[in-house]
Formats: sequence, C-alpha cells, structure tokens
Amino acid sequence: MNQSTKQIKSNLSQILPVSEACHILGIDTVNRVIRGFLHFRTPNRPPTDDDVTVLVKALFFDPGENDIPQNIQTNWNRLTRRTSGLDKASFLKFMIPSPAAPYNAPGGHLGLFDCWVHALSSSANNYSSSASPPLQPIVLLPDLLIATAICREYKNVKNLTRSDSSTENMSSRVDYAIMMLSVLAYRVYDSYQKKGSVSRDTLHRFLSDVHGEDFYKTTSVRKVLDVIFSASDPQKHGSRRYLAQLTPGQFANGIRRTARHKQHILLDWMATLGDHMIPQTPLPQSVTAYLETLTASNRSIENLCQTYNLTNLYEIKRRFHSLVETNLIVQGDVMKETQAEEEKKVATKPRHVISQHAFISAVTSENDEMGHGGYLSKKLAGEVFRTGACPIAEQDSSSCFWALYDVLHFCCSAVRQPGDKIRGDITVDLPLMRFIFSVFGSTPSRQYLDKDQVAKMLFHLLDHQAFRSKNDKPPFDDDKDIMKAPILNEKNFEESLIDVRAAGALGLLPLE
Repeated sequence: MNQSTKQIKSNLSQILPVSEACHILGIDTVNRVIRGFLHFRTPNRPPTDDDVTVLVKALFFDPGENDIPQNIQTNWNRLTRRTSGLDKASFLKFMIPSPAAPYNAPGGHLGLFDCWVHALSSSANNYSSSASPPLQPIVLLPDLLIATAICREYKNVKNLTRSDSSTENMSSRVDYAIMMLSVLAYRVYDSYQKKGSVSRDTLHRFLSDVHGEDFYKTTSVRKVLDVIFSASDPQKHGSRRYLAQLTPGQFANGIRRTARHKQHILLDWMATLGDHMIPQTPLPQSVTAYLETLTASNRSIENLCQTYNLTNLYEIKRRFHSLVETNLIVQGDVMKETQAEEEKKVATKPRHVISQHAFISAVTSENDEMGHGGYLSKKLAGEVFRTGACPIAEQDSSSCFWALYDVLHFCCSAVRQPGDKIRGDITVDLPLMRFIFSVFGSTPSRQYLDKDQVAKMLFHLLDHQAFRSKNDKPPFDDDKDIMKAPILNEKNFEESLIDVRAAGALGLLPLE
C-alpha cells in the first residue's frame, strides 16, 4: 500500500486511502456511485458526464510525492465538506433499497444502521467531554467508498482458493483485508455505547440483531468470544483472565487469533452488508434492453421502475399482455361502414393496450387461480378505467385504453410506496387518495366535490360494499348474510334506496 502523505483526508482514510479504495471497487462501480450520488443530491438536474468525470479523477488521483494540481485540490475540498455529505435519513435512502429499508420496530434493524452511520462519520471515536452538543453524524462520499471497498476486499479474499492464498503475497493480502475490516468493525461496534471501548454485551446485542436471539449462547460463538476477551494465553499461563472492555488494539488482536479459513463471526455479516450497499446497476439488463425499445413518449416507464424499484418487468409485461385483446372487435353495423373507415379505425387504434371491456372483465370476474372473487363492481370499475385511461384521439374521448404506463402508475400508486418514502409515513397513501378523488370529480383542476358528486361517491361505495359482500361470502352461507344491500339503480340518485344496515356498518350514519 502506498501511504502517501498527500491524499484526501477523510474519516476513514487512515484505514485505507481513497485512491486505493477506488481501485478495489473499479472504475465502473465508482462511476455508478458518483452519478447516483450527484443525482440524489440534485434530482432536478441530472449530472452530466463532465460532472462525474472530474470527481472520478480526483478520487483516483494518487500524487505520491508530486504536487497536487489545483483542480484536484478543489474537488477534494468539495468532497470533504460537511454540506456535501449525507445525514442518516439521506444515507438510508441512497444506500438501502426501499424494500429493505430499516424501520423503528422489532426486527427493523434501525439501531444497527444508526451504528453504521455513526461509524462512517467524524463522530466515531471522538467523544470529548465538552458541554457543547455533538454534531449530527454526516457520511462523506470518500468514506462511503472506503467502507464499501473494505467490505469488497474482504469478500474477494474469502473467494481465494487455498492454493492462491498459500503464497506469501496472497497471505499478506488476506491479513491486510482482515485487519482493515477489524478496524472498521470496531468503529461500528463502538458506535452502540460510544465509550471508546467495546464490551461483550455490545457484541451480544449485535449478534442477536443479525443472527437472532440467543445466537451468542451457542458453543462455537462463546468459544470465539472467550478467546477475544481473554487477557492471557491459557497455554502459556495455565489460566485465563477475561477483559471487561476491549481497546481497538485488543479487538484487532482477538480477531486475528480467532480468524479461521478467512472467516469470522464478527466480520462476515458486516462484509456482506457493506458489499451489498454498493449501488447496483439502476435496472436489470433485461429491463434496460426493453426500455431501449420504447418510444420517447413511453420513456416515463423507466422513471416508474426506478421510483418504485420495479425489477421484474418481464412478469409485469406477461400479465399485462394477458389482458391485451389481439383480435379486432368491430362495433356498430359493419354493413354501413366503408372499407376506408374500417382501415382508419384499425390504424388509429394503438397496439398492446387494454380496452375497457378487458379491464372490467378482469377486475370484476372471479379468478380461482389468483384466489379472489373479483376486485371491483362493474360500475366502479368503469369509473376507475375512464379516470386512468388515455383517449385514442382527442376528438373521441369515449374510446379509451390503458397502456403499460397507465397500469404501472395505477398499481404503484395503489399498492407500493416510492423509494424515497419511509415505512409508516402516511403520505404514501396520498397518490391513491388523489386518484380516488379524481374518479368522482368532474375536472382535475377542482379541489372539491359538489353535492351530486358526493352522492355519486356514496352510491358507488354502497354498490361496491354489496358486491364485496356477495362475492366474498362462502357459497354455503347464503341464508346467514346480514348485509343484504340491494344493487342500487344509478339512474336517479334521489330515488335510490340505501339499506340502513349497510350504511350503518360502513359508519355513514350518526350514532345515537
């Protein structure tokens, strides 16, 4: 390792220089991380190739004993400013995929990631006794690259065969990888109590969080911890005395003594987690290849895939095309239409879309394979389709269809949460609520519903309740249905009858 005195000074650069970390990760990975980082910081202004290139050159630059160019020094200063870093919330959004985001509940691992953020920040191992409040932990981009490179190098040496690691150079590489991760691991473990030392109880808590309760009580784990916390070698002194706290040197020495076959119970989980934090390609190769075939008007599908972390687009397309009607259905009196008019209809109708008939049939009919008796009533399904559909032509708004984007946008708004939303945030339901509001509103620009529109909404709500009661009840329970709300007639809201029991069960009547 080239320990140059001229390099980026960050919180973890004493463990591994930034330039060496970038060489471990590779140019493609560093490019991807920087591009994603810049896009995350300024989502309204996508980074250009020049923006990425200047930072990549600064991170890979190793001056040795030479003078540092002014542009490199400027970019180094830019990368090490606190304003350019990530706080805990930003770190979790940028590094952790939305489906795996930690949350504050049992099994949510939020405390574990708190320790990660603290270990990568300047707050780690800096516990002064001053009365001033500590600064908020900020993770810098160079430290992010160093931490992931340490984990990647540890994973790389674990994949070496015994013949490869038997040589002197490879053996020193293995020892170096274990030493680097030991230092990083100590910062993570120390971030729990923030005392500058690690106790056995702290390691018990981490092992329980990662591997499950009482994992640390297994015989193999207890033997490893006994060796790490032992103050003397029992083979030399005949008895073993245990330490209550470990300093960084004692922890690293204990890891070195207990590492077997390039594995260690206190390092392996950390290396796996850190290695998987490296942002992968934005979309799988199959999805990227499909998006390249889309026209410019459909490029917004890519934004949906990235926003909602949709990776299995093949399965989505398969289900979508199962509803596409391939045969042309000619409506009206065919004898009165000329051949030119028929050809015009075929030419103006887009391909690979879902018609209103196919949509209503899919969401109202029972499906034994999917295990449901239908999702929506026919009237409500028609309203939903017309709200989310695109007209084939401006002059014929009654002829509508759902393209793949319309299906993805509706489904994601209804059942998924975007990647920038945290679990438990009530705002994740707002897209669906806005869509429901637009179903019963006359125009999207209006921010309220009038009396007739509220009556229409209540009518559809009761009609849908009757539909659900009829389709969801067991087939042998016909005589015990206490919610026999009639199918209402939509011709006249004022003369429509509403079942009092059904309205009361839905909470639409005041309590006496």
